[in-house]
Amino acid sequence: MTAQAQAAQQVKVGDLFPDMPVWQIGADGKRKEHKALTSIVPAAPSTELATPPIFRSRVIVVFGVPSAETPVCSGQHLPSFVKVADQFKKAGVQVFCYATNNVAVLDAWVKKHDESGIIQCYPDPHSILAKKFGLDVISPALGAISKRFALILEQAAEGKYVVKDVQVQADPSTCDVTSGGLLWARVAELYSIKVPTGSVSNSTLVSTAKK
Repeated sequence: MTAQAQAAQQVKVGDLFPDMPVWQIGADGKRKEHKALTSIVPAAPSTELATPPIFRSRVIVVFGVPSAETPVCSGQHLPSFVKVADQFKKAGVQVFCYATNNVAVLDAWVKKHDESGIIQCYPDPHSILAKKFGLDVISPALGAISKRFALILEQAAEGKYVVKDVQVQADPSTCDVTSGGLLWARVAELYSIKVPTGSVSNSTLVSTAKK
């Protein structure tokens, strides 16, 4: 079987998002393991609480960058989401920046550009999600990275999120179809939000979703 035949099919609308381990840095500066969709329950009884899932909204946006601290990612892609971060927050939509960097690198980079703290990190140093969704690529300069992409996810049931929209850049040196402005427009279209929107509760956003 060829390497091309073994490659995963690229993510499409209707696919379920995988529940994979995700490390984040908390307010105390310590790294903590979470899962995207479900809680991590301590293996033995203890005073430590279960680690909650990082997805806590009914609608989620995940945008993927090839690597932190690269020209297009730092100069265009991440800043485009920073510009509309407050609109996503008012609509009850969580926004995650995905990259195959480690948690410390990705966390420091996102915080440097997003002082509001609205955009959360989704580090995947082993490229688990990129490989599963057919978004992995080998860069001569950067090694194993992900394609530049953006996903809109919606909660289908407890612990399950379905892909509602997929955008993948054919040319990673641009971010025209994966920009924050375009993704906000797609969310507004899918959930009948007037643009620009005022404060829209998460329950309102979900209840008005187009079927």
